[in-house]
This record gives sequence, structure tokens and C-alpha cells, in this order.
Amino acid sequence: NNSEFVTVSKAKLVCNPKYPNADGIHINCSSDVLIEGCFIHSGDDSIIIRANTNTLKEKRPCERVVVKGCTLSSNCQAVRIGWRNDGEIKNCTLSDLVITNSMIGIVAEMPDHSSPTDIGENATVIKNITVNNVVFDDIQYAPIRVIIHPENRVGEISNLRFSNVISESGDYPEVCGREDAILNEIYFSDCKFTVCNTEGF
Repeated sequence: NNSEFVTVSKAKLVCNPKYPNADGIHINCSSDVLIEGCFIHSGDDSIIIRANTNTLKEKRPCERVVVKGCTLSSNCQAVRIGWRNDGEIKNCTLSDLVITNSMIGIVAEMPDHSSPTDIGENATVIKNITVNNVVFDDIQYAPIRVIIHPENRVGEISNLRFSNVISESGDYPEVCGREDAILNEIYFSDCKFTVCNTEGF
């Protein structure tokens, strides 16, 4: 939280799935963060990139986060980008990942419900995010979700680029904006999404 120049390399994290909020690595309002070569299995999100400024004296973005060469699995989302009424998240890259045995792969979803203590005070901005060279395997629902639900303050979600993705999951990617919060520049290139039976999950 509120950190700069952080590196997590070759860590193995196995979180107790029965423990509430058993997240892996939670990055909030920080910059120049590198997560590389890690194995993470979590009960909740494996990696979270947020900009919740509620506990800070001054607002600051979460920016220049690089996640590469990791294997992730989760009882929830493997990677979460943003939450309800976060601030600005920008200029991040996710690359060379294997995401397996998870409910959902990568999520930038502003939900319609959450704990009242975990709602920010800003209009969420998520921009300039690249996702490259990712394999999704044994994903129960969608491999990728970018969704804005009602009752969320959203300034901008734009320039999200997904490339060189191979996926086997229970559903196709979901991308859904809102009439007053339109998604801009969401790109998919060289991606293969296969929907399969995941009852054995």
C-alpha cells in the first residue's frame, strides 16, 4: 500500500482457501512494482491491482505494475484490476502467465455489491493495460471480464489490449460497459477462446 520500487521474485504463496480474503499479493496505490516468476494459489484473488485511496492522506494512482512469468490459481479471480470507486490504475502489463484452476481469470469488473468498508471515494479510471502471452486452463467461468455494474463511479476504462491468449474455460470473455460509462479501445488479437465443460472443476 502506497509504495514505490517493489520487487517480488520467485515467491511461492499457498494461501488457506478456508480463510476469508486469503489473497496472494495485493498492490494498492503503488508504483514501479515488479512481480516475476511467482507461483500463487489463493483462496481469494491471487494478484490485485487497486487504487483505493481511503486510507491515504493524498490521492495517488496505482501505476507501472508489471506481472510476468507467474503461475496463478484461485478459488476466485486469478487477477483483479480495480474495485468499487477506486482511483486511477494505469500503465500496467501482465505477460507470460499460466492461469489455471480458477473461477475467473483476469477481471476488471466494478461489481454491484461489496462490503461497505471497501468502497472508495473516487471515479475509477483504468487505462493502458496490456495482457500478452497468457494461457488460461481449467477456468470455471469467463477467462476475462471487463464489466461496469450500476452504482459505481467510473471516469474511464480504455486501452485494454489482450494478445496471444489461449483459453479453455466455461464461458467466453465478457465485455460490458454502461450507457454513461462507455468502454473505449478494448482490443483482442491472436486470441483463441475455447468453451468447454468445466463440471469437474
